[in-house]
Amino acid sequence: MSILKRYILKSSILPFFMGFGGFLLYANVFILIDISSEIVRNDLSFWKLFPYIMQQIPRYIPQAIPVGVLLSIFWLLSKLESKNEIIAFQVHGIKLKEIVTPFLILGIILSLTTYVLKEHVVPEMYRNKNAEVYLSSGLHKFMLSEENRYMFIKRIYSNRKELVDVFIYDIDKENTSMKVYYAPQVLYDEEQSEWDLSGMKVYASIYDSKMIPHDLNETDRKLVGDDIDFYFMVTRKKAYNMKSDELLQIMNEFKRRGIYNTDSFSFDIEFHTRYAQSLGPLVVAILGVPLSLALNIKSKAWSVIFTFLLIALYQGSTQWMAAMGRSDLWSPWHIRPELAAWGPDLLFSVIGGIFYMLLDTEMLYGFKEKLSRFSGE
Repeated sequence: MSILKRYILKSSILPFFMGFGGFLLYANVFILIDISSEIVRNDLSFWKLFPYIMQQIPRYIPQAIPVGVLLSIFWLLSKLESKNEIIAFQVHGIKLKEIVTPFLILGIILSLTTYVLKEHVVPEMYRNKNAEVYLSSGLHKFMLSEENRYMFIKRIYSNRKELVDVFIYDIDKENTSMKVYYAPQVLYDEEQSEWDLSGMKVYASIYDSKMIPHDLNETDRKLVGDDIDFYFMVTRKKAYNMKSDELLQIMNEFKRRGIYNTDSFSFDIEFHTRYAQSLGPLVVAILGVPLSLALNIKSKAWSVIFTFLLIALYQGSTQWMAAMGRSDLWSPWHIRPELAAWGPDLLFSVIGGIFYMLLDTEMLYGFKEKLSRFSGE
């Protein structure tokens, strides 16, 4: 490795951890806000869920890494610009494009680190397994299990596989009838490797709207067990706490059932975002270094401002497009989940590539000269 690469990589360590640590401190506020509602809902002490709070921090590390990378870029390059070291590099025959390389190496290393965190670390640390509480999007949630079949489960305790207040609605539009399956509690029978549905009752409505009780026959039992398996698989964890193979399994199950709605798109978005967000450090390096060299930033204050401005644009566009990808098909805002996940990376990479191509060109030197006259530097 050349002296230039070692110098830049070594000098970028401190500003990286400044941006990285600052964002994590900011994220801790959202963790406390999120967990406070669970403490009140489940009448638990703060200290009982303190391990859970600590285990949520890795979730925000992938978002903090690009902040650290971008701050290290603007901070270090502004320092080099203010001390005229960039000019010294050029005098010694070092082109601006060569300055980009060390940051790309840093971006690649941190992109791999981000992927390992999102794929392996976060799923293993998603909750306190000793807490008798389930923190899930499955709480008080209706979900389409198949066409004209809806499920609602009031509460799921995934650590002991216990379901509370299970409702399944099977609507027959042609015959204007409906079956309602209800059980106050459903437990998983480990010996039989299936859900114990002995406490479930079935009510059927006919034309005069009277609810007629029926016994749970074998066909109903198989159908209900399959629906509960599907619901449990989808809601027992939040999407960001699942590994890629779990997400793929759920995505394939949604497709098998012919369900294409906001629930199914959420898992598509998470799966593709996992890889797109892993490339975040590399993407911000591709854009940040050429942009910083082009703007000729010399003030550390401006380097901080540009860091959080670009991060707000990058992560804001990521969240905005993800919301569009999760929207239902009938929504005018809906776009394909793949495009929603990869769109910001592609856009920022293209812009960064354009600035990179302009480095060491007369056009860039003319732009920097005009910018210096405008800023008075």
